[in-house]
Order: sequence, then C-alpha cells, then structure tokens
Amino acid sequence: MPEPTDTTPPFQTRADRSSGGRAPMPPDALDCEQYGTTDRRIPFVQSWINVAGAPQQKFAWMHQMLDLWVGLGVLACQKSVLSLENLVVDARAHVCIERLIRDLPTSHPRAADSPKARTAGPPDLRALADLWQALPHSSVPSTANADRAISTALAEIERTPNLTVARLRRILDKHDRAHRPARRIEADAKPRLEVERAARTDVGRQRARNEDTFAMWERRDRHASPDGEDESLRGLYVLCDGMGGHASGDAASQLAAQTAIDFFQSHWQGEMPGRETILDGIFAANRAVYSANQSDRAEGFGRMGTTLVALLLHDTQATIVNVGDSRLYRYTRSRGLEQLTTDSDFANALIRNGTPASRAYRHPNAHQLTQAIGPYDEDALDPDLYALTIEEDSLFLLASDGLTDRELLGRPDVPSFEAMLDPQSSLDRAASELVHFANRENGHDNITVILVRVRILL
Repeated sequence: MPEPTDTTPPFQTRADRSSGGRAPMPPDALDCEQYGTTDRRIPFVQSWINVAGAPQQKFAWMHQMLDLWVGLGVLACQKSVLSLENLVVDARAHVCIERLIRDLPTSHPRAADSPKARTAGPPDLRALADLWQALPHSSVPSTANADRAISTALAEIERTPNLTVARLRRILDKHDRAHRPARRIEADAKPRLEVERAARTDVGRQRARNEDTFAMWERRDRHASPDGEDESLRGLYVLCDGMGGHASGDAASQLAAQTAIDFFQSHWQGEMPGRETILDGIFAANRAVYSANQSDRAEGFGRMGTTLVALLLHDTQATIVNVGDSRLYRYTRSRGLEQLTTDSDFANALIRNGTPASRAYRHPNAHQLTQAIGPYDEDALDPDLYALTIEEDSLFLLASDGLTDRELLGRPDVPSFEAMLDPQSSLDRAASELVHFANRENGHDNITVILVRVRILL
C-alpha cells in the first residue's frame, strides 16, 4: 500500500469498485483495504449505543482503536481513528476504518490541553480519549453499570499526567478486568485448577540477619473417574517470622516451618485434613521449638519463638491457620484485597472483650503478641483456623510484617494485585516487586512473601 502523500492519487472504495464507478475522495483521505470492513458493517456509534451486557465489548473496542492509533502513526494517519463517521464494526465485532485520513501538519502552535487544538495537525493521544468521552451512553437500560465502568476509566485517563500508550493500555486493562463477572463454579461442575506459586525473602535494610522462613509442598494425584482421568492438587504453604528480640528467631522459624511440612507430608492423605489433624500439625511445630527451648534451658527473652501462617489447598477447598501477626490476604476480582487473618496481639484481645478499636490500638502494648509458636507448651496455644471454598480465580498472599506494617498494602502505589491475578503475569517478578516496595517504604524488618495464584479452568 503506498504511503499517503499530497500527490498520491485517491483509491476507489469497495463500494465504488463494485458499482464500476470512481467517486472522488477528500484530498487527505485514502481507501484502506488493509483496514477495510466486510460486507456486513455497522456504523461504530450505532454499535456502541446498542451493545448490551457487561462493559467488556466496549473495552475491547477501545483497545482496538488504540491498536489502530499506534499502527496508523507510522503512516501519519492517526486522524483516521478520530472521525466517528470513518469507523465501522464488522461481522467479527472488530472496529475498522473506511479510509485513511492524513494527519495534516499545522502551521501554528497548539495548546496542549485544548480539545479543539488537539484535532488540528498531528493529533496527540488525548484526542483519542476526548473522542471516547464524547461517545453517547448505551440505549439499552441494562447497561447502566457498563456505562459507569467506562466513565470511571475515562475519569482516570483524564487525571493521568503525561499520558502514554502504555499507561492508557494499563488503565483500560485494569477497569476491564475489574468489571468482568467473576467466574464461579456451578454446583454440579468438577473444575480443573491451575495453581502457580512464588516466594521471596529478604533481610531488609536494617536487620543483620533474616529470621523469616518460608516452606512449600505440593502434590498432584491422578485417578480414574467415569469421565476419564481426574487430577487432584494438595498444597501447603507456610511462612514463619522468628520473634524479634528473642534469641535464635531464625532457628525457631526454620524449625517450625520444616516440622509443619514434615507432619503434613506424612499425615495428609486424600481429602483436606480435618480440624483436629491440622491442629496436631501446628502443635507438632510448637513442640519442636518448645523442646529446643527446654533443652537449652532458655528463659524469658532467651526463649526462641516464631509466628506461623499457613495455607492448605485441596482443589477448591482452602484452610488457613494463623498464630501471631504474620498475615494472609486474598485478592479476587469480585471482592478486591481482603485480609483473612486476625493478628494474635493484645489490641485484638481487647477488641474481642469489648474495647473499642480506637482505644485498643492506643494501648502501649497493643502490638505485643499473645500467641506464638515455641515459647510455651501447647496448652497455651490457640491457633486460628479458617475454611473457605474457592469460587473464582484467586490470588493468596502470605506476608511477614516487613510488608504489612504501616498498612502498606492499602496504599495506592502498592504493586497491582489485579495484574498479579492475570495468568500471563510473572509471579516471581510480582514477589520481587513486593519485596522491593516494602524495602523502599519500610525496610526496618525482614520481608517475606508467598504468592499462590489459583485459576479455575472449567
């Protein structure tokens, strides 16, 4: 296809060729077979107004228009995307242009933030956002939520300084995924799962040694079924944070984590273990550290101890165990980021006894642990257990307080959990990004993260 120039003769349109005629075209327009449409084509604005349901189709069209914008930049024809009369939707629901329109150079300076100026000369990227902003709402009553989703995305685009193609694409992706219906398991469905995991631990910027430990164990079992061969997954993910101020916190965390892994490897047969078996595993870890304390005749702050938070997975069933203030979070598209564990500390003990949270967290011993693995025998230990069913794609995060202190995970600049849920993204890179973020914003303690991504394949 020839590059558009001021001397390039006009091409016939598809309609012109079929009728044998040769209609004149504007001097800045060329027919584009490469970006043409099929015989069944609908004006873009009509398609936009009449589309029903969730906003995914509209986000897909916005992505397609952005792809056209990037591709046509090479030809200096980006104005082709900015004329609504030049856009159609083909039989495959793809946005196409009917002709190329040159980006005519301007002879006078443009005001960068003037929508009127943006349409003159080589357009900037905000002209595309202005076009989307001007599109009418759908005529279908059931699409009000979809229109709100598009408006929310456009508002963020408008607030974004130094808009680039990459930033615009990320905003569209974020809002598209946020409004996708959660994929839930039907009552009679037998789902297949894809489970990925990654972990990182780091000493931090102020500690001399790393007292955090993580351990993971997975097993996949295949067995025959009336429908063929089924695969079942068992997974155990454990994070321990050796107690600060106590001797040998690193030894305590390593001993507790390994003891838990060893116990469940030998005691977990088939289905998800029951409550008593899970507690026996935690008590075994406690006995290992407690016995080491007793053997060393350690007393007071000389007794080593550790937190422990663990995730047990068996297909779509999950059980969470917690002792101390290491935490477990879950991110889903339908509910966002949720903290699923409660810290075993003095403030939460006060809250359970009726003290208002605002007063409890002002107590001088608010963050003192009331539960830990190892300092005392199991009679003093009362682990928290939580059971849940995984009904949609989920990202689990286990983290030590090097990441969770100062409510870092609630900050707007935290690495995107929505992106981490994407099966195309690297969990290893995500774990490293979280550690880097914690070091930059906290850095006063060891940092450990485990990420477990569960994807439902129906």
